[in-house]
Amino acid sequence: MRQRVFFKLLAAMVLVVLVAAAMLDVSQQNILESLLQNQLARSLAESAQALAQRVVIGNPTDLPTLAREEAHAIDGRVTILRKDGSVAADVAADGRDLGANTVSQLPLNTPDIRAILVQHHASGKAIAHGDLYVAAPAGAYIVRIGSPLRDVDDTLHVVRRSLLWATLLALLLAILVAALLAHAVSRRLARIVEFAHRLAGGDFGARIDETSEDEIAAVADALDATAARVEAVFRTLEDSRKEMETVLDSMEEAVIAVDAQSRIHWTNRVMERLMSGSVRPGIALVQTVRDPDLLACVEKALHGRIAAHARAGSVLPGRIFDVSAAPMVGGSAVVVLHDVTEIERVEKTRRDFIANVSHELRTPLTSIAGYAETMLDDDGMAPQARDFLSIICRNAARMTRLTEDLLALARIESGEYKLNRRPVEADLLVNEAAAILTGLLMDRNVVLEKGDSTRDRVLADTDAILQVLSNLLENAVKYGGGERIAIGSRPIAGAVEFYVQDFGAGIASEHLSRIFERFYRVDKARSRESGGTGLGLSIAKHIILAHGGTIRAESELNRGSTFFFTLPLAPPGEQIEEHDEKVDAK
Repeated sequence: MRQRVFFKLLAAMVLVVLVAAAMLDVSQQNILESLLQNQLARSLAESAQALAQRVVIGNPTDLPTLAREEAHAIDGRVTILRKDGSVAADVAADGRDLGANTVSQLPLNTPDIRAILVQHHASGKAIAHGDLYVAAPAGAYIVRIGSPLRDVDDTLHVVRRSLLWATLLALLLAILVAALLAHAVSRRLARIVEFAHRLAGGDFGARIDETSEDEIAAVADALDATAARVEAVFRTLEDSRKEMETVLDSMEEAVIAVDAQSRIHWTNRVMERLMSGSVRPGIALVQTVRDPDLLACVEKALHGRIAAHARAGSVLPGRIFDVSAAPMVGGSAVVVLHDVTEIERVEKTRRDFIANVSHELRTPLTSIAGYAETMLDDDGMAPQARDFLSIICRNAARMTRLTEDLLALARIESGEYKLNRRPVEADLLVNEAAAILTGLLMDRNVVLEKGDSTRDRVLADTDAILQVLSNLLENAVKYGGGERIAIGSRPIAGAVEFYVQDFGAGIASEHLSRIFERFYRVDKARSRESGGTGLGLSIAKHIILAHGGTIRAESELNRGSTFFFTLPLAPPGEQIEEHDEKVDAK
């Protein structure tokens, strides 16, 4: 590039010098030629004026002699014309008589003669056939003197040769100066190019350090300032990256960054330890991790550009991970693997313990309730003893309900709970749930209102959904505190939304996010008095989640509460046979 710039600058400078020299040469030659011709014309004009005076005062018979003498004196042609165009005398430079009393070979409309005859000038000038002619009036005659321009041409030739040598010498000097200037400029540009290459190669400390004060120096100073800013920004980004890597390396979770082609870009140390060093940047993620759930989660983040979550059980033998994948700018994604093996083990132990304890408590509770009820049948029992036995029966019944709910929840969470899903009309589920609780509603003097309802079919286990609706209705009756309850269903996008609404005291907002937790009670004293176990809403939540739906609660104090849950629509026009499937309620 340096050579190309050098030759371009040199060629440009040489071309400018050549054009300038050519223009100067042409202009000088034109000026010199004009000066020489004017000088010759003035000399001829003086001779013509002198000869004209001699013609005026001389004898017409002496005109040839006068013409011959003048032709010899000026070494040129002398012609004396009458104003009618006839020639009185015409003598060449070598003394030859070209003829007299003849019609002139030069018409009267030549510029020099017309200047006298028509424009009445004192003299006239014309150039013809390489000769310069000057005419002057001489009474009844016109004197015309012509001299060849060869002397002018010879002088111009000498001048041209001198100018040519001078031009060549100046051109050589100009080329030398242009070469030096072009070399200096190209060297400065080469320094800028070298600086750009160093900057592109990552050397942000590169500088040009131009000392001149011209435009190239201004460009160099601007580039130096830009490089300084880029270096500062790069150092800031590098420090931020190192801090981020330190933070990620200090995490307990494994982190993987993948590019848009699902190739590993970066991993933290936890991931490297988990994979025993087999994970390397630049290779495809599928070559390192073969878990289909994790790969599907990454695929959603990369191509769906949405955050995705999954549970991966085959990343490492005997280990379970919660996987979170989120898209990043530029089409890449970051994946976080949280080891939940110990949590799963503890949860399984807890579920097994609850199930075992609940199962073991059923037999003694049944015995206690049976013996207490038998003793209550004795009419001779003292009133105080009867009260004690009644308390035993109530608490035994409450304990029995608690163990049954615990067993049901344990089955749902462990995956042993089976759903028998089939297409069923939403309106039918609402009507059956209302019919089941007719007795409880009458005992509590609560009016059940049916709101909006739809006959759209949903894919559901009828018994399980009726249990959910019954739990919600029973809670509305026992804890709502209102005199009426509303139940209904309405279609939404791709699903049907069911709702149970009471018009009682409502639930404070700080409880809404936790009411679906096991054993969580808004009013603990009232819940115990009513015989509640604190597991009904938790069981309802797991059943709805097992159906692929959602459940939530909305409430406003002193205006009541509304519980919503959704069920997916059954495929249209398709008869779905009954089938069993395990619930994954984790």
